[in-house]
Amino acid sequence: HFLEALAASAALAILNARQADALFEQERIKRELELAREIQSSLLPRQPGDDAPIGGVNQPAREVSGDFFDHFPLEDGRLCFCLGDVSGKGVNAALLMAKTASLYRCLGKAILSPGRLLALVNREICETAARGMFVTMVGGIYDPRTGVVTLSNAGHEPALLLTPEGDFQAFEAEGPPLGILAEPPTKDGYPETAVDLKGGSLWIFTDGVTEGYVDDAGTELGVEGVKRILLETRGQTLRARLDAVVGVIKPGDGGMRDDVTLLGVSDTAVERPAALAAAERVAGGSELIMSMRLPARADRLRVIRHAVRAALDFLTCEDEMTEQVILAVDEACQNVVRHAYGGRADGEIAVELRRDGEDFVVELQDFAAPVDTGQVKGRDLDDIKPGGLGVHLIHEIMDDVQFVTPPAGVGNLLQLRKRLQTKAGAS
Repeated sequence: HFLEALAASAALAILNARQADALFEQERIKRELELAREIQSSLLPRQPGDDAPIGGVNQPAREVSGDFFDHFPLEDGRLCFCLGDVSGKGVNAALLMAKTASLYRCLGKAILSPGRLLALVNREICETAARGMFVTMVGGIYDPRTGVVTLSNAGHEPALLLTPEGDFQAFEAEGPPLGILAEPPTKDGYPETAVDLKGGSLWIFTDGVTEGYVDDAGTELGVEGVKRILLETRGQTLRARLDAVVGVIKPGDGGMRDDVTLLGVSDTAVERPAALAAAERVAGGSELIMSMRLPARADRLRVIRHAVRAALDFLTCEDEMTEQVILAVDEACQNVVRHAYGGRADGEIAVELRRDGEDFVVELQDFAAPVDTGQVKGRDLDDIKPGGLGVHLIHEIMDDVQFVTPPAGVGNLLQLRKRLQTKAGAS
């Protein structure tokens, strides 16, 4: 009997120890999940004011979420944003969510092309993510001055444009989710679409919104339900409209069915001057070909020369025009390095190359002190001393050269324009 009692006591002690270990483990997991949720919450942007043109909301179905959204200002005054949904649930999805969101924000301040940005994030996910995991994602840049959004969709739900007249237009994905194929859909990355809000609003959401239950019978909200709420809340603030959509989704017996994430972009430029609107929507349209931002150093100008050549080759321009434009752009960039920054190594230059109707347009932005444009002129051609002839060369090659008003915070913005001369037989 003594041995039986001793064995029973030992068994009870072992059971209590195991229960204590289990409780300790549960508490440890709970603390780790709470920490993970705090980290995820810190990755979401701060809630903007009621008059902000962009905002979002995220409600996790569990302690941690596989959904995410972000938005942040760029130095030229535009707003970069994204929304994504990681496949799967739990900690693995949350870790991939944190990585993807961080990559997009970090790279998005230097790469001003949503399609190229998605391609870079896709390559990283393909190299490092666990097998079978992927991310559907939408990235974009909104320009409050023009009301235009540059949008790129990687396998996500269609973005919805709501016009002031109450009509909807869906923008479907033109590329696969991130993490599926290492090579992007095109040589330039994921396809991009220019969406002119024209006083309307753009809405992007995860399937947790459309598949969310709106009653105890299990009725899903659906895309039509989202449209109905957006129509009913026209005239309200962006924040109120976001809350209205999310507010109708009810948790089931086991909690929320899926993570719920929604992002909206509302055009605040309804009253922008007609002249600006006309300038931004010239006949033939304006197509961004390439944009980049890099240190304003002489050893980096080779990158810009290669970019200009690639852009003009893409437009099938004549070889002579290509060489001349490269020379003019290089001279302008050297002026930025030597004069705007005075040879400082910490300066930066932003370059945009685009087709504007029948013209090739180059915009060079620096972030130095504003220059007196009246003093920017070449030396007399009879003066044969070295230096100062670059300005003459630029004006001789390009059809139009002018400093235009830069966005807030940008030092100087030089615009170079040249009528396209395409090769014979090129379309």
